[in-house]
Amino acid sequence: MRDIGLNAHYIILFRNIRDVTQAACFGRQAFPGRGKFFMDSYKKATEEPFSYLLVDVHPRSPEVQRLQTQPEVRIENNISSLLHEKETPDDIKAKLLSDLIPKYQRVMQPPPPPKPFEIPPELLTEPELPLTNIPEVPLRINILAKYIEYAIPKTRKKYILPILETLKDANYTLNDKNEFQGDGKREYCSNVVDLFSSMMKNNQRVLTPPTGFAKFYAALRHVNIPLEWIGNKRLREQLLLSDANPAFTKITPRSPEITK
Repeated sequence: MRDIGLNAHYIILFRNIRDVTQAACFGRQAFPGRGKFFMDSYKKATEEPFSYLLVDVHPRSPEVQRLQTQPEVRIENNISSLLHEKETPDDIKAKLLSDLIPKYQRVMQPPPPPKPFEIPPELLTEPELPLTNIPEVPLRINILAKYIEYAIPKTRKKYILPILETLKDANYTLNDKNEFQGDGKREYCSNVVDLFSSMMKNNQRVLTPPTGFAKFYAALRHVNIPLEWIGNKRLREQLLLSDANPAFTKITPRSPEITK
């Protein structure tokens, strides 16, 4: 009630315990001498939930000053009064009618039908993202190379991806279990991390080569991997001897040439 304008004709009061004092003050000001009657009316009208009291603040105001639910009636009355006015010159009447008649025509026009909701076409089409903003999905071979890096010396990390790509070009691949396979035939229970670790590390002790290393060794010879890419000194010597002497070509996982 603090925000009521001075030109308000109607006020709707809902039930609110915090506004009882303000409602009583408003009743004394709007209806002097009838404050008790106003409060009784307010309490009775707001007994039920969501009920309210409609107050006509200016009951003596002319009807033309009130909110019109049918504005065409007011315009019709104005036109009729103007036509029956005898003291107004005809030229003034014509000018006033030229303003009233268009207003009456606009009021009498039926409201336009509600426009159906339409989704803008730009929202239906997927926006084309620039190619520069599309994140690149890492290839499986790149992920595998990062995985192998943890098992070999840091100085040999740069050779992992070239070796994998060279083997892949010669149809030597890795399956979903990271088992080494050539021509579609897998080396059962082999592990690419163990194979690369054995190829890149220089172990002082005599170790048994991991499962599938014989096939892996044959693949390295077949694709002619550069010797400087291999970190295992004994394996480099073995590859060098196998090129010079065919007797070293066929090896087994427990061959002394590999384990020494």
